[in-house]
Amino acid sequence: MTRFAALIMSIIMSLSGFFSAARVNIKDAVLSFFTGIPFAETSVSDSFIDSLDRDDIILNRFGSGIYKKLLFVFFDGDTGVADKYRVLKNYNLELLGWACPCNLFAVSAPASGADALFALSEKIENECEAVLMATPMVFTPSSPDTTPDDPFDGGAEWDESAPSGAEWHLEAIDAREAWNYGEYFGDITVGLVDAGFNLEHEDLGGKISFPSDRLKKRNVPDSHGTYVAGTVCAEAGNGKGISGVNPRAKLKCVDWQADEGQDWNQTLAIFFGITKLIKSGAKVVNLSLGTSGNIEGDDDSVTFEMDLYAKIYSAMMSIMLARGYDFVCVQSAGNGDGDSNPVDAFRNGHFSTMTKKNSISLVPWIKVDDILGRVIVAAASRYRASDDTYALTSFSNYGETVDIAAPGSRIYGLDVESDGYCYKSGTSVSAPIVTAVASLVWGINPSLKGTDVKKIIMDTADKTVAPYVEGTQSYKQINAKLAVEEALRTKYKMFTLTGDINTGDYDTPDDIAALTINGKSKNITAPGGKINLICENGDGKINILGDYGENEFAPVDFSVNNADVSLGEISFLPVPDEPDESGEPTPGEPVTGPDNGG
Repeated sequence: MTRFAALIMSIIMSLSGFFSAARVNIKDAVLSFFTGIPFAETSVSDSFIDSLDRDDIILNRFGSGIYKKLLFVFFDGDTGVADKYRVLKNYNLELLGWACPCNLFAVSAPASGADALFALSEKIENECEAVLMATPMVFTPSSPDTTPDDPFDGGAEWDESAPSGAEWHLEAIDAREAWNYGEYFGDITVGLVDAGFNLEHEDLGGKISFPSDRLKKRNVPDSHGTYVAGTVCAEAGNGKGISGVNPRAKLKCVDWQADEGQDWNQTLAIFFGITKLIKSGAKVVNLSLGTSGNIEGDDDSVTFEMDLYAKIYSAMMSIMLARGYDFVCVQSAGNGDGDSNPVDAFRNGHFSTMTKKNSISLVPWIKVDDILGRVIVAAASRYRASDDTYALTSFSNYGETVDIAAPGSRIYGLDVESDGYCYKSGTSVSAPIVTAVASLVWGINPSLKGTDVKKIIMDTADKTVAPYVEGTQSYKQINAKLAVEEALRTKYKMFTLTGDINTGDYDTPDDIAALTINGKSKNITAPGGKINLICENGDGKINILGDYGENEFAPVDFSVNNADVSLGEISFLPVPDEPDESGEPTPGEPVTGPDNGG
């Protein structure tokens, strides 16, 4: 700083009491101009990550570590620019970047070596009342949690039998039955931190935006990010490719993966990407990525670094929650070690490391349970046709931090070309399925809290998914229909409508009925001819669809009045006896009509 600037700064600091009598934002605005320390609560700056490389990291023998001079400093929310400036000046810290929504400042410290960095962090915490936490930042290489399979070069057809078609995941989670309630779905923004996205894909038109122009320019279309985006919200009913689990969702995206010709620190890009997405309005944030395939060994340093991930991520979340942001964060459990052998999901970094023991809150009224209640870690399931059951895939991680399972084996989705599709497997597939269901739940009732959304998803998961690794736990598989119905019950007075449609010797299609209630009509899905819906009070009618030769169904009228309704069995109308050659009815049941007094 020049002598002139230092003089001006000294004058401003001496007038701090005068500024305090005025509006605080005026004082901070002036101080911000001279110090470079931001005062706006929504400001985020992460351009410094472009200048960090592997030489700036203290690596251990497992390929992970911490940054040499980088410290994350979390300030108390009431700390003004002047007090932040004093902390930086007193400890000779150079401001690099910030994420003001969580009061985080990234600084370069005058220390070398891990021990010196942790000692300085402890000293700053103990001596500075304004600092809630200071810590080095962990570095562990991440990679997308997908194992690509052979590309699909033909048309995909829906398989209405056991879940085995190209889009079997939609059958397995009862997605089409969830779509029966489409009139209740609301608009919601989903955040994706992933490899790049193809904005021009035929199934994603107009669905993707970015938190800033800088991030939009940084985006390089990639198969993985495009696939994850399509799994969430690919366009439905356009006669092309697939349907996303929540076609109504809009996406805010961050490309975390540096491609050829790009150079930025990917670990920090992920962290800052999450804060930017939440700040920009994303309610559910998806990470289909992780670290378990990039680290080796069971050394205590791996556990230490994973615990540090949990500490930093939970600290960030606690302050953002206190600031009024609400969200759910979904991460893939990971695809095993470097040889795809499943390991504890704790090793997958980021949110998957978080437990009650290693997570913290920097805000007294935000509890650790409030934080963990907004994290969902998804393992990958597969369908076993031999016994009509589900099990974890051979690559899926497992463990205490895994919450739920979702399909993740050979599923058809979007590829990077504008009209491209492919099969992929991995927990990268499972996570966006969970993310999409969470967005359906929250879109139905925006007044829910993030903890409510997770609880609904967990409480309505139904099918048991057996472990792949002997001796480990089983999980429940997410169910979109049941989750949507539970969300509806939090906002509306709903009652159950059931019935069995008997089509005799004819095949029973799933798109089988047209439902009208309270003047609103829609086609409904009833797998196996079983109607199982929830409805608001009102009068309604069901018309059975399909071609059954000369057989016909009569429309079924019903009324919902503060009670569940059973329609019983819905069968073909009786076929009247045919007349013989004389024109008289064949003996049998009477035929009613005007000539016989009927």
